[in-house]
Amino acid sequence: MTRFEDPFNAGQPADELEDELRQVLIRREADITEAAQPRTDGELPVTPIPGWVHRVTELPGGRTGTLLAASVVALLMLSTTLAVRGLTHDDPPVGAPNSPAASTSLPTPSTTPSPTPSPTPSATRTSLAAACPLPAKWLTALEAGVVAVDQPLNRPLAAGPDGSFLMEQSNAFTDRPASSITHRELALFDRDGHGTTIWLAAEPQHDLVGVSPDSALSAGWAVFALARTQNLAAYGVAAWDRAAGRLSTVRLLSPAEQEADLVIAFDPIVAGDTAYWIEQKRNDTAYQTLVSQQLPYGQRHTRPVADVGRLVAVGTGVGLLLGTGPDHFPILATTLAAGPGLTVPAEVLEWAGGRWFSSDGTSLRWQTDQAIVSWRPGQSTVSRTGLARPLNGPFVGPFADIFTGSPQEGTMMDTRNGTLLRLPAGLRFVLVAGGDLITVTGDRQDTVHRVPLTALPATRC
Repeated sequence: MTRFEDPFNAGQPADELEDELRQVLIRREADITEAAQPRTDGELPVTPIPGWVHRVTELPGGRTGTLLAASVVALLMLSTTLAVRGLTHDDPPVGAPNSPAASTSLPTPSTTPSPTPSPTPSATRTSLAAACPLPAKWLTALEAGVVAVDQPLNRPLAAGPDGSFLMEQSNAFTDRPASSITHRELALFDRDGHGTTIWLAAEPQHDLVGVSPDSALSAGWAVFALARTQNLAAYGVAAWDRAAGRLSTVRLLSPAEQEADLVIAFDPIVAGDTAYWIEQKRNDTAYQTLVSQQLPYGQRHTRPVADVGRLVAVGTGVGLLLGTGPDHFPILATTLAAGPGLTVPAEVLEWAGGRWFSSDGTSLRWQTDQAIVSWRPGQSTVSRTGLARPLNGPFVGPFADIFTGSPQEGTMMDTRNGTLLRLPAGLRFVLVAGGDLITVTGDRQDTVHRVPLTALPATRC
């Protein structure tokens, strides 16, 4: 289930952070009693927005997805290894025609191999110390790609296949209470940097959105979940018609359903013109309902599923990521299963257990302890890039994030050649949209950059 958390997280020792998080979660579970109060008259509980509201912004003189919960970061720092060695290719290149299997039924979740034991702190420091600084021409390209924004806090959340991306913007500050937030919106930015407000919070201190990092956008639609801070779970699904410039309510849980503890389990997705989401009782993954609806007001279809931790769109189909790790965190250990419109061949299922699944719209990529695995629907097998040691973070295009335990220190691995890259303080690689890298910099993530990957060729120290 998506955790809707504060985007700011100061670095702490892993053991202290884990203890603190566990206590916070226990207290919040006991204290949360206020239910969300959305409207039930078919209208979104937001300020009305005229079609295609474009903001006038000035280019700064000179910036974030689904959010990773702080608890996930703590678990990752405790359970996975940071050291990364050279890459080896042990399978032929992908692209040859293959014969897909016929079965689309849900397989029994396979057991994901246990992570390799984490290296000692000294071994970790040694491997990260070998990271290269970013090349000067990369820094020059990033500086030239500033995206105009009009709010102090900017968080790119999701990338689209056409180069567009969704970004949450607000006037939140780390040194002020949540009650000081007077503006929160979700904006759709096109390849040229033009932003369109598609959702505006009626109560910025409490209204939130949940966005799938890789499956929220299609050519015609943007979909996202509606949530409130009191619930830590979503109560609705909304869709933005990109052609008409209109926001629609796709699903809104009634007060009775919310009183019965029904929730939208995590971020909805869109494949083509159909939205998909999971409904379940809070914290009960054994009995879930996969819901699909042609946008905006088509007939709704349901099917029972279980243990689904995330949905991902690939091609015209939907992959179900079955949670098999602690607390069903899908980024820690998941198994790919076939959903609507997707056929997963038997040979692919043999490699279907892993972490950090991501989609670029046409293919899937994920990590195991031994390899980076990729697969495109229609192929009968996977392509693997061998790893001497497992990685520690999500993919951002050709880069893999490696958590160092401090938000001020960033290290990425360039999967094109295995080089470790040390990012300047405050810089984060966030998304790849339409072949362009989206980055953020600043303590409040206040500067957003966009640069073509072609301007960032693979390099070595």
